[in-house]
Amino acid sequence: MTPKLSIIIPVYNTEIYLKECLDSVINQTFKDIEIIIVNDCSPDNSEAIILEYASKDPRIKYIKHDKNKSVFQARISGVKIATGDYIWCIDSDDYLSTLKACQKLVNTIESSHAEVIQFEVKLDKKDSRNWLQAPISTELLSNSDEISQLFFVDLIVGHTLWHRIIKRELFLESIENIPQDLYLNIAEDFLQCALIMNFATSYTSIKDQLYFYRRVQSSITNRGLTLDRVSLYMNDFNTLLSVSSKIFSPKHMKCIQHTLHVTRALTKLDRLITVTPLRVEFVLGIKKILSMLEFTYEELLEYPILFYIYTTEKINDNSVLFLLQLQKLLQEKESAQYDKWYHFGQLSRKQKIKKIIIVISKKLKIYPILKYVYKILRK
Repeated sequence: MTPKLSIIIPVYNTEIYLKECLDSVINQTFKDIEIIIVNDCSPDNSEAIILEYASKDPRIKYIKHDKNKSVFQARISGVKIATGDYIWCIDSDDYLSTLKACQKLVNTIESSHAEVIQFEVKLDKKDSRNWLQAPISTELLSNSDEISQLFFVDLIVGHTLWHRIIKRELFLESIENIPQDLYLNIAEDFLQCALIMNFATSYTSIKDQLYFYRRVQSSITNRGLTLDRVSLYMNDFNTLLSVSSKIFSPKHMKCIQHTLHVTRALTKLDRLITVTPLRVEFVLGIKKILSMLEFTYEELLEYPILFYIYTTEKINDNSVLFLLQLQKLLQEKESAQYDKWYHFGQLSRKQKIKKIIIVISKKLKIYPILKYVYKILRK
């Protein structure tokens, strides 16, 4: 009998979290699941833990790579042997936040028949917020224009694999368009998610919080910035762009511009002020990415920092120092704007109305007249 859900867990150097992850999966109230664990040559004690669990639960399938291939390829290895109707890729340092997660997803599968189903995620024990996603109604799409809209929806709701389940046939179709030897350490979810949504014809989301995402300081996305790290970061983004440009239409590449987190990457520049060669290399990498994405001047004018990088002919220490000063000014402006609205929020209703009247009258250049009328009325 075909299982409803195949859960794929790539494992690399996560032995301290692995048991919690596996317990949250094998103890699900819905039992008709397949569990595929892919050991990407983990150097720690993870394999012993995997073998222990596999000996006790026949639903577990174990794959071991002969060399480290990255989480990107580990997921693909799992998908290729999966037999479930839907695929759920979860990280081995995270866990399912409720034992009813699979049951809730299966209920949604049966009611919606959507190819992609998304849910909410808990960010961290130290963070009380949820990864809130606006619910999206299931839409069965029939033509390429509507599919493009669906692709764009994904840019809004995020591009991580672990906060959605995907129909197996759809996942396999996306894999066919990925180079078999592609190795990615950073933003590895992006290409797979973009491809999946490129081919998807139906999508829905539920408001249930089903997944716990753990911020691990040693993980690839949370390590400190070093020269090697920045080089890796840029190489991977350039690889993503190169592969994406061969697969996606110009319309979709335009959407991709806004999913590469270029602006978020720039917020890290202020940390690099003490490492001169690192700053310049990082900014040069950003400039190269901006050139490949072919932003227009009008689009870049919305982001002063990006506009400066894109239009500066020669990036050196002086231009980077100016860039850091520009960034600081923008941050101060943003902070001042926040403080302004915060103080406005603390005013009474009467004070707020008075403040609004003053601002509007100044804009209309009638403030002196109102002030004069106010003085007369007070008398």
